[in-house]
Amino acid sequence: MNRHLYWRNLHRGHQQSLSETAGPGPVDQNLNLVLAGLCALAALILVTADGYRIGFEAVHSVGRYVPAVLLETLSKFGETLAAICLIALLAKRQPRVLWMGVLASAYATTLTHVLKSLCDTARPPAVLGDWVAVTGPVLKLHSFPSGHTVTVFLLAACFSVGAPRSIRFLFYTLAAAVGASRVWVGVHWPIDVIVGIGVAGLSVGLAVRTMKSANCGLGLAPHLFFVSLIAVCAVWELMKSSEYPLARLFGIAIAVPSLFVLARDYLFRPLMRRQAGICSVSISTDPSRDSALLSSSEPPGTDGATSLVRKGHV
Repeated sequence: MNRHLYWRNLHRGHQQSLSETAGPGPVDQNLNLVLAGLCALAALILVTADGYRIGFEAVHSVGRYVPAVLLETLSKFGETLAAICLIALLAKRQPRVLWMGVLASAYATTLTHVLKSLCDTARPPAVLGDWVAVTGPVLKLHSFPSGHTVTVFLLAACFSVGAPRSIRFLFYTLAAAVGASRVWVGVHWPIDVIVGIGVAGLSVGLAVRTMKSANCGLGLAPHLFFVSLIAVCAVWELMKSSEYPLARLFGIAIAVPSLFVLARDYLFRPLMRRQAGICSVSISTDPSRDSALLSSSEPPGTDGATSLVRKGHV
């Protein structure tokens, strides 16, 4: 096995992906920063107008009409492992988006944990008790902001890079539904969701800005490291028990294709190119085959009639 040829094919494929995709640009940065600013303003106005719990009863009551399996599936989109598995679909084709996702996740994780630690707000079940119809695990602490909302809006931003406007709208609408589901299942206040959207937008904006001066994550070695982490998370998703049993099948349906895509892009295709390269080299360097081809071929400039005369048919 020629390992050097395999790694060379892997490197060529990575460079080709970098050359064929532009990655996130000013539009992505400005869109997410504007989204963060609007969410911060909305949260400030709502809290000032009617307090931290504003809108919970109205939004939460909608969840009673949504099937439990749909509620759990929507929440599944906001889980970290599920989101990482979905990023596998972009890893090979858009390595710059993967790097943006890594940077944005670093910013978002830091901001989210700092806010949760500083605020330490109680969740609806801890405040309203049995009145809240909770779907899934009953959580009572660290409500602000919504981590699921942060995660799903980071995911929407990654899939929106380079997409048409209608597709962007579709991704962000789905992300908004996931955020709303956190209120529907009774574990977050609407303000938590709004601020979660803002944290995601700010993190993506900072990540795109950071990419202008930090491209260390675009090399093949760090890229393969990130891909390895995605594979580990996909295996973990298959093995772990889910907080939402009704969405367990959905988690498997995410993890299995992710592992298949990673194996196809980073193992099978480079190996197939390697085998194809070896076959072409062996054909061109086989002296007996070359001499046989030369002896059976006609001299340059020989037409069909000359060939028939030479063979005695005329």
